[in-house]
Amino acid sequence: MPERGFASETWDSDEWFQELSRDQRYLFIYLWTNNHCTPAGLYHITLTTISFEAKVSKEELPELLNSLSPKVIWYPNDSLVWVKNFIKRQSKSSKFLAAAAKSLTS
Repeated sequence: MPERGFASETWDSDEWFQELSRDQRYLFIYLWTNNHCTPAGLYHITLTTISFEAKVSKEELPELLNSLSPKVIWYPNDSLVWVKNFIKRQSKSSKFLAAAAKSLTS
């Protein structure tokens, strides 16, 4: 299982994050840390999967996902989520960057 960096200062220095509701925060952290997230932060995932794994109502998800813009972009027709800045917050090793590039071509 890959390790994911999630900056602890997010809690006290990211004004955008501080203004999120509890459900928005939980979903944002889930999208950042789930096993489907690729090294590039761009991945296919269905609402059914998110609902099951995160225990969030499937009916609430479209509004919650859209509310995380601009830090999370959701492409509903493609079941695609892009956690922007994900790669920026991870290791800059050549191995990690190669894995991120590979995830974009597969």
